[in-house]
Amino acid sequence: IWAISKPVPTTSYLPKAALDEQGLVKIDAKMNFSSPVPNSKHHFAVGDLVSWSGIKRCGAAMAMGHNAAFNIHQQILEAAPGGRHEAEFIEFPEVPPMIALAVGKNAISYGPNAGTESGAEVMRSFFGEDLGLKSEWKLR
Repeated sequence: IWAISKPVPTTSYLPKAALDEQGLVKIDAKMNFSSPVPNSKHHFAVGDLVSWSGIKRCGAAMAMGHNAAFNIHQQILEAAPGGRHEAEFIEFPEVPPMIALAVGKNAISYGPNAGTESGAEVMRSFFGEDLGLKSEWKLR
């Protein structure tokens, strides 16, 4: 059974000012630390340890990582000798609660537009015939 529980963030090494009351890193839409810590615009955080909207899922974490990498690259280009590049950052949107769970040969899903749905077709739509493993391999 593949399952997760409420994770405990491993953020104790960060300044308290960078964290919310649950120990999650406070970030802005560019994935930068949003708290008044030194050099906050050069610190990035993504995934399960950040305070952001939505349900913590790997898809959102991967998208956050992409945005952070892009924004870090923009900072590097802007800081390069000659200063001819003006950084253009991308922002991560608010994420509404959504999730899909496989249960036997069926699945249940919830999203802001469709509400709750369940059944074999939901399973095929979200997970294919192999719990989504084939689609993950295609991304590598």
